[in-house]
Amino acid sequence: MEAFNEPIESFLDDLLMTRGASEHTVVAYRRDLLQASEMLAVLGLKGWNEVGADHLMRLQVHWGPPLSPSTARRKMSAVRTFLKALSRQSGSGVVTIPAVTRTRKQRILPQALSTEDVMALMDAITPVDASSLRDRALFELIFGTGLRVSEATCLRLDQLSMETAALNVVGKRQKTRWVPIPRQTMEWLERYLIEGRPALAKRPLPQVIVSQRGGAMNRSLVYGLVRKYAVLAGIE
Repeated sequence: MEAFNEPIESFLDDLLMTRGASEHTVVAYRRDLLQASEMLAVLGLKGWNEVGADHLMRLQVHWGPPLSPSTARRKMSAVRTFLKALSRQSGSGVVTIPAVTRTRKQRILPQALSTEDVMALMDAITPVDASSLRDRALFELIFGTGLRVSEATCLRLDQLSMETAALNVVGKRQKTRWVPIPRQTMEWLERYLIEGRPALAKRPLPQVIVSQRGGAMNRSLVYGLVRKYAVLAGIE
């Protein structure tokens, strides 16, 4: 194992002393690289210069379930970073970096709230001032019409037709669609536009939804409001 371990320690010293890596990073690299070297030794390799694409594929399979995809990606990334450093150090291409299929990041699908949770979220908003009126109107837009958060925050006054109770929404790839507005959502929008928005808009602004500072809202502000009212409603 000495042929495997000496290059690892040299690489870690360089990480710590030259690149200023943290002790935590060095410990994580050491753990992942030592695990990789043990597996490669089991496969019959004598050193890192013998590593090929098939060996990296075996490592990738070895680091499959029950390890999480993010952990597997981290370990494979450590090995590839190390091999690249060895290749640069040798200067002669002795250590090659084989191509290997990367572990795909797992897509986490959003979970929809139940009808009861949506109602609890709405009820957690006490419309007593301009901001809380804005919050209720915003949530009504999102949950009542099915708008994306970005569509709700970018919605302009000229896209809102109070006469026909409809929205002319510009979505992905600039595609437009007409969205009907439910009666309850219309009532909250009307109240917000009359009682709330004038107090928030410090200057002329095309957006329907106005932030506390009088500008346009962004998604992070909306997510913060969702978390705030979810806590008040007792929703995880």
